[in-house]
Amino acid sequence: MMNIDRKFLIIFLMIQIILVIVFKENASKKYFQNAFSSKSEKRFSISDIEELGQLFKKYKTSKYGHLYHNLYGFYFGHIKNEQLNILEIGIGCGMSFGVGKSLLSWKEYFQNSNISIFEYDQKCAEKFKDQMNNLYIGDQSNFEHLRKVEKNGPYDLIVDDGGHSRRQMINSLIGLFPYLKSGGVYAVEDLFFAKVYTKRYNDFDKSMIDLIHDLISYLSVQDRGIKISFEKYGQELQDGIRYLQNNLLSINCFRRSCAFIKKNI
Repeated sequence: MMNIDRKFLIIFLMIQIILVIVFKENASKKYFQNAFSSKSEKRFSISDIEELGQLFKKYKTSKYGHLYHNLYGFYFGHIKNEQLNILEIGIGCGMSFGVGKSLLSWKEYFQNSNISIFEYDQKCAEKFKDQMNNLYIGDQSNFEHLRKVEKNGPYDLIVDDGGHSRRQMINSLIGLFPYLKSGGVYAVEDLFFAKVYTKRYNDFDKSMIDLIHDLISYLSVQDRGIKISFEKYGQELQDGIRYLQNNLLSINCFRRSCAFIKKNI
C-alpha cells in the first residue's frame, strides 16, 4: 500500500511540474508576442531618425533642440509611410518659436497619416485648421474635454507637448491612454517641467516623474506579491491608474521625454 501511495505521489508531483513549465512557457510567449509585435521592437534605421531631425530643424521647432526625433524616429521611422493616426496636444500657441512648427514637421514626415490636434486656444489653432484632420478645443487636465478625441481614435501615437503642468501631464496620460491602439505609443515631452516649482506648473502634489517612477516600480515587481501604492495620487485617478497598470507594456525614456507603450490586447 505504501509503495502505491508513493508512486501516486511521484506521478502527481511530476504532473504538477509539467503544468508549471507549460504555464510559464505560455506566459513567456504571451509577453514576447506583446513585446515583439509592438512598435517598440520593430526595426528602425538611423537615417529615418536623422530625416525627422532635419525636418524639426527646417521648421524650427523646439523638438530639434530637445532631440525628440530620436524617440519618434526610433518607433515610427520604419512605418512613416503607412496610414497612421496621430494626435498631438498643443500646436505651439504663445510659444516664441511660432505656432504649427511640429504640425508641419509631422505632415511632411508622416505624409499618409491622419494628424489631429488638441489645443486650448481656439482662435490661435483655427488658423491652422486646414493643415490638420481634426481639431479639438479644450483643457488637457479636464477628463471630459479629453474624451472628445475618442470619436476619431484609436491612435498609433499620442504626443503630449501641451501646457506641461503637473496636473496636465498626469491627467492627459490617464485620460488618453485608453484611446491608444494596442502596441501604440504615448509620448510625454519636456519632463523637466516636473521640476519647475512655479505656481503655473506646480499645480499638483505629484509630478509626471513621480508617476513614471511608481509605474516602473510596479512593472519591476509585478506578480511578485509586492504592492506599490498609488493612493497618494488621489481617489479621482485610481481607476485610470489601474487601467495603466493593466495595459502598460513598458516605459522607455529618452532625453527629456518618455514613451509609454501599450500592450497588444
